[in-house]
Amino acid sequence: MRQLQQSLIVKQDDVTRLNQEGARLVADLAHAQSALYDQQTRGRQFEQKLEALQAVEQYGKPLRRGSRIRKSRLKRKESSSNYQTLGWAH
Repeated sequence: MRQLQQSLIVKQDDVTRLNQEGARLVADLAHAQSALYDQQTRGRQFEQKLEALQAVEQYGKPLRRGSRIRKSRLKRKESSSNYQTLGWAH
């Protein structure tokens, strides 16, 4: 009978240890899931920012091209105006 009680105590200790280990694993899993969720959220935010920047870049390309054309025309106009002011016909 005494040996049976000691065996039961050992089994209860094993169950207690396994329950504690299970609780620790559940906590670790919850922490990992939370970290994964945070990473996924940051990834989506970076993707949104990248898409926004790409849209701005695409919008800016025609503007830069148009700006260069306007500058070129303005330089030609100024150059032509300078020739006329100096009395040089072009």
